Amino acid sequence: MNEQVMKRAIDLATLWQNAATDKVSEFENTFHIKMQKLMNNPVDKVFLIELMDQSFRSHDVSRVEDQIDYLFSKYGMATFFTSSERFLVFLFRHAGTYIPQISIPLFVNNIRSDTKKVVLPAEDKLLNKHLQNRRSNNTRVNVNLIGEVVLGEAEAQARIEKYMNALANPNIDYLSIKISTICSQINSLAFEETVSDLVPRLQKIYLQAKNNPFKNSRGIMEEKFVNLDMEEYRDLSITVEAFKRALSAPELKNYKAGIVLQAYLPDSHLWQQDLTQWAQKRVADGGSPIKIRLVKGANLEMEKTESSLRGWKLATYTDKIDTDSNYKIMAEYGLLPQHAKAVHIGAASHNLFELAYALELAKENNVLDCFSLEMLEGMSEASRIAISEVSGQQVILYAPIAGKEQFTNAIAYLVRRLDENTSEDNFIRYS
Repeated sequence: MNEQVMKRAIDLATLWQNAATDKVSEFENTFHIKMQKLMNNPVDKVFLIELMDQSFRSHDVSRVEDQIDYLFSKYGMATFFTSSERFLVFLFRHAGTYIPQISIPLFVNNIRSDTKKVVLPAEDKLLNKHLQNRRSNNTRVNVNLIGEVVLGEAEAQARIEKYMNALANPNIDYLSIKISTICSQINSLAFEETVSDLVPRLQKIYLQAKNNPFKNSRGIMEEKFVNLDMEEYRDLSITVEAFKRALSAPELKNYKAGIVLQAYLPDSHLWQQDLTQWAQKRVADGGSPIKIRLVKGANLEMEKTESSLRGWKLATYTDKIDTDSNYKIMAEYGLLPQHAKAVHIGAASHNLFELAYALELAKENNVLDCFSLEMLEGMSEASRIAISEVSGQQVILYAPIAGKEQFTNAIAYLVRRLDENTSEDNFIRYS
């Protein structure tokens, strides 16, 4: 680790944090106060996770009402509720329980309204307006269509069509997809069959992105970008291999696509090296570079659950400091000039030091044109503004979207983010 780069990163992160403190909006400030109360009372966090995770699984509004009422009886009124929210809960428990067909949709709509900055509404008018506003502010949005793992081929094909339609939308120029949403039969033991099944599906989506260019902030026509998200550890090798094979098609030789690697997996640095060697050969043969979106990982609880149920060794690092160290190792490797020219790096985090360190590394190695900063939509708008104003850097925002019919799926995302961002070792908890 270069000590001068590290010192500059600490100074820059300090500037960002101080600037962000002055940029906090009234909406964010209210949210921060709620979160502080939540973190000061661990029982509230348990209550909120159970409320979100358990209450909305059924399509029977009477069953939903019964579970919500049970959880309020079990835990009482949460300390982080505002006065108006306490009044609404009072009305629900004393009147709404008798008319669940009216009260439950209102309850869900209230949650959706409260979380609309974190999970964007997918309805065309609302989504397009938001994307246009972001583009006018020189902020690129990485759209993620929220949905569960598909259970059959009809569902998988329907999801592919949703991706195709999204890429035809002139306001969407950056899209994240998952292999679990485009193929119903992903089997680690049937490696070759699974990869062979995935490749043509990925190629169909990539070609749609290639054939629907958009005008970027410089007024130049550019191909839309598709990012392949990483999910569970067992899908890591399948995802990487399908990604490489799909892009090896002659018609995609000059198409730039991205893939996510998770620093909390010790294996990820090895796969980064594998992808880099492959991409260097691809570029040397006249092809386009690729991009790695570097994250710390957001499926830890699932990995822990699976390993405990099956008696397997945990696939991820057990200590946060090891994940943080691997993140820096991967950033340092990826931002070496000979690597970054073939594999562009997107540093995705809300830890301002991690972002500042990666940015200073990119400056030190003169690879800023191969680098981007990335954050989650709605998680800390003040930090995004601070980074943009202090450093003049565009921040790409990863934005989950969900319509009314998918909002119960979005709740799983919200629960995961709540648990992650309020954990003892998370930067957002302290910022």
